[in-house]
Amino acid sequence: MLNSLLKIAVTGGVGTGKSTVCRYFKKFNASVVSADKLVHRIISSKTSTGQKIIRLFNADILENGKISRKKIAKIVFNDKKKLRKLEKIVHPVVFEEIEKLYAKAKLKNYNFFVVEIPLLFEAKKEKYFDYIITVIADEKTCKKRVKGLLKKDFEKRVKRQLPLNKKAAKSDFIINNDSNFASLKSQVTKIANLLQNRRKRLHESR
Repeated sequence: MLNSLLKIAVTGGVGTGKSTVCRYFKKFNASVVSADKLVHRIISSKTSTGQKIIRLFNADILENGKISRKKIAKIVFNDKKKLRKLEKIVHPVVFEEIEKLYAKAKLKNYNFFVVEIPLLFEAKKEKYFDYIITVIADEKTCKKRVKGLLKKDFEKRVKRQLPLNKKAAKSDFIINNDSNFASLKSQVTKIANLLQNRRKRLHESR
């Protein structure tokens, strides 16, 4: 059953433009959360989660007393077992934080609760959301958008994720971000208006 404040997941591949889609959703009075930013906050040497991560990887991942995400990435991209262990530590905490933020958002007059979450299907959390949007783009375009990422790192990140066509097949909406910003805005606007109408009908039926 849908919640009065719709939970919307925005997912997709590396460089497809998920963040841009989420930023534009703010125009439609959406509370927007970034799962990656939550991970940044959670992976701190000062948190209990951070201490678990240090125990998993040892002090090798520390840099000036702080956990280095780059060092962790270097390890997990080459060690699937360590990656799975890391995800078992991090994913539950991330979703606890998302649920807390959703509870706060429900107390305010938002139209939507939008979560940018690259590893939605990989974490098997799709049932948490009312609607799923997958942002797609061709590989050449995605690589241009992540210029600071080495080719080998781009490929490792892509391999870690479910293929885009499979993500799209599991989604309620697909946004094609191969073109320009005007096209992207048009697609987001269409989806936002459709969902807003559904939300209104949901309220009316109660």
